[in-house]
Amino acid sequence: MIECDNTLWIEIHDADSGYIDGRYGGSGLVSLEAGEQYAIMLGSADPCSYRLVIGVPNAIRDISGQTTASDEIRFAGQNNRYTFTPSVSGCFSFDIESDGTIWIEIYDADGVCIDSDYGGSRPVTLEAGKQYSIILSSADICSYVLTIVS
Repeated sequence: MIECDNTLWIEIHDADSGYIDGRYGGSGLVSLEAGEQYAIMLGSADPCSYRLVIGVPNAIRDISGQTTASDEIRFAGQNNRYTFTPSVSGCFSFDIESDGTIWIEIYDADGVCIDSDYGGSRPVTLEAGKQYSIILSSADICSYVLTIVS
């Protein structure tokens, strides 16, 4: 994300000077590979001050056996990813308390979305021993608590 008091151009290039992305001001999401080097070039027709924020995604977190998980969305477009393997089969809901609007997606082991909603999920039936993926995202910079209710 770039905060600027003027129109600012940003370009991102790989280590071989290959063009990856570019835009005027604002924010954008670009996926980059860990351990690789990139060049970030900024330019403006007029002098300006700016703040460049580079958001790094969180590692996938296993929340099996837990009833809550707390975290933050620190940049627009951030996806916080969790895995959850229930120890018993049954109906579960994933409730969210947040100071922003959180979008939740729940995927089965085959990558099929079984539920998605703002602010929490409707009750979903999960099978014991199967791993599910949970993705939380928001356009807001916010903190949240995810509560798993069975």
